[in-house]
Amino acid sequence: MLTQIVWWATIALETLLLVRSAQQRLAAKFPIFYFYLACVLSVDLLRFYCYTVHPGFYQELYWYTEFFSVVVGYGVIFEIYKRSLKNHPGVARLAQKVLLLVLIVTLAEVVAATFSSPSGSWAYATAKLGRDLRYVEVTLWVVMLAVFSRYRIPAGRNLEGLILGYGFFIAVSVVKLVFVFQPGNRFAPFARKLPSAAYLITLAIWCGALWSSHPDPVPPEEDQIERDYKVLVTQTRTTLARAITHLVRSVRP
Repeated sequence: MLTQIVWWATIALETLLLVRSAQQRLAAKFPIFYFYLACVLSVDLLRFYCYTVHPGFYQELYWYTEFFSVVVGYGVIFEIYKRSLKNHPGVARLAQKVLLLVLIVTLAEVVAATFSSPSGSWAYATAKLGRDLRYVEVTLWVVMLAVFSRYRIPAGRNLEGLILGYGFFIAVSVVKLVFVFQPGNRFAPFARKLPSAAYLITLAIWCGALWSSHPDPVPPEEDQIERDYKVLVTQTRTTLARAITHLVRSVRP
């Protein structure tokens, strides 16, 4: 009974967020996030229908849809970086390339591990991908907070709520993974239920932060992070040029 209450509450909040996004034109501001939310809502409705009408097929459907949800969910951290660094084009391009590379490497590692494992299956691949991406996301979230704090990058109320909500959700998910993947841990059954409750709280945070569209803060006149990025690029290019020159000279007879 409690599970169904949480399920329906989750669907209601997701629907409410999407309705408000249309009313406040927030979908244009955070397109990847609202695409993720629409996908999750569709998955929730599909799972609920399958659970009530075709329960025998639910387990198989869960793992297929979970793989999709995990990959699409990575787009939220991509959206956060993109919006936060919109006034810093050089750093934004670098961040997007790094995020995409990390996703590709993680997917490749999961595929390789699945094929090499004797117990490899779609469920195994999905569980491993979900675990690995959660670790990646929480690391990227911490790095993002450190960079924003170091360079005092401003964020509006909408973006702050998005960051807070998603950070809370992935942090709780990582805590759950720590307990679940410890053999014989007596807190594992309780930990398995944490993400559902955490996601419900996350949706409530997002509803509060994204109920209305708020203007973005004015960027500071001094763009220190972009300046540091350009210095880093110049130094890297100089170092590479010297290394290539040295290599060419060393191989010449």
